[in-house]
Amino acid sequence: MRRGLPLAMSVLVLACLGSGCVKPKLIPNTKLKDTEVNREVLKTVLTYQQAMENRNAAAVLALVHPLYQDNAGTPDGADDRDYEGIRKLLATHFQHTTKIRYRIEFLDITLNGREAEVFVYIDATFVFEPQESLPRWRRMADHHRYRLLKDGGRWMFLSGL
Repeated sequence: MRRGLPLAMSVLVLACLGSGCVKPKLIPNTKLKDTEVNREVLKTVLTYQQAMENRNAAAVLALVHPLYQDNAGTPDGADDRDYEGIRKLLATHFQHTTKIRYRIEFLDITLNGREAEVFVYIDATFVFEPQESLPRWRRMADHHRYRLLKDGGRWMFLSGL
């Protein structure tokens, strides 16, 4: 009985190694496979994060694809945004917003040809200073999805901003 145990363990270990039980290399601080495409997509989202924290509307808009379309997850068309809507929003958005902290935790990436969906958890805090009113701290924390398209060798946002 004892002779069979080492042999059985060896077979089990070899079977596990041969069937992919070895953990894939992950991008640091994520549970995402470390692939060139995943790194490219994450780099775009991190560039967006930095532009938000710096309140740099031009840098955010440079990441938005001309075909951008977002219905904000609602049936009401009043909150829908296309490229022009994002451009107009960014022109005024940072005028009344200061002290932005925008943390993104990457949860998953789904690739489909030239498109990518990035599932994240966002935890953002910022100070909103409306005209004729006292500044107020605001917080937004939620699961979120960005859609990106690779166009001309770079990833750009199609929705989710």
